[in-house]
Amino acid sequence: MLKNAPSAQTEQILFALEDCIERYVAERRSRIPPFVDRHFSLERTIALQKRSLLSDLVCYPINTMWAIPYMFIKKTTESLGKLGWTGAHGLLSIVPSGMKRRYQIELETSIRNEFLEWPIDWHSGAEYRHALLQILKGEERVAPLLASAEFSSRLDLAVADINRLIESYGANRSLASDLAGSFLTLATGWLMFGDHALGIEGIGERLASRRAKDKAASSFFLGSGLGSMFYSVFPPKPSLWEIVLATAAVGLLLTICGMIIGVFADPILKRLSLHHRQLHALLDDIEDRLHRLRRQVKPAIKQIAAQGVCRASCSLPSTTGFK
Repeated sequence: MLKNAPSAQTEQILFALEDCIERYVAERRSRIPPFVDRHFSLERTIALQKRSLLSDLVCYPINTMWAIPYMFIKKTTESLGKLGWTGAHGLLSIVPSGMKRRYQIELETSIRNEFLEWPIDWHSGAEYRHALLQILKGEERVAPLLASAEFSSRLDLAVADINRLIESYGANRSLASDLAGSFLTLATGWLMFGDHALGIEGIGERLASRRAKDKAASSFFLGSGLGSMFYSVFPPKPSLWEIVLATAAVGLLLTICGMIIGVFADPILKRLSLHHRQLHALLDDIEDRLHRLRRQVKPAIKQIAAQGVCRASCSLPSTTGFK
């Protein structure tokens, strides 16, 4: 009977750990509808965009120019990873997806603290309580596991992985917005100059050159018509400051257009239930990582169960004696 006791206790602890994970995930899923309603409404989006306006005026043009090269790097490293190059993921992790905008930071903070209740530092006395840790502490059968050094080290690794999942969720949202800005820039270059490969700096240089040509043609001694023909053959060079000012004006205009699109994008995605799906997908990934943790700590649970049975058997009164 005692022989089967460790196995039974192991199953009990595993079941209790699985139940804690399921309860945590189920509670998070129930929070998705009210969270989406609060944070992706038009009023909320406008309020956040107003607060992040100044910082986004710097970040948005830089991210827009970087979005397409980063997407190329990302797809290339993913393909190399599938072919067996184990360092591909590590390479991608050190390549920034862009500058974090304040809007993205505030939304990521709300997801972490309000929706997931998952502070960055697992061991800190964070202002926001850690929901999963509270559930684990409230389960008596899991208490011996929480004191295990192996479980603690495995848990730290799992927490680091889940922190990366949360950051990746925010980065992917930002990347989608930056790609939209990149395509808006390419469309502007094509509509204005018939060139679909122009970036912000290229459009700015073309505008400065066009303005320099018009200015020179207007003062041509044979008239502006002949001046335009002459300077089409011998185009004048715009000054550096003219190029800088034109580029800044293009960047500012495209940033404002991109931010206007961003204001309406989240409410539209909310109406299409895409935010719900993205948060459910994030929870699916978190749940998968937590269940992987449960499988990884099974040897530690077996050891705890065996020690518990050993202590129980040692404390039994002896049934043998001398007559």
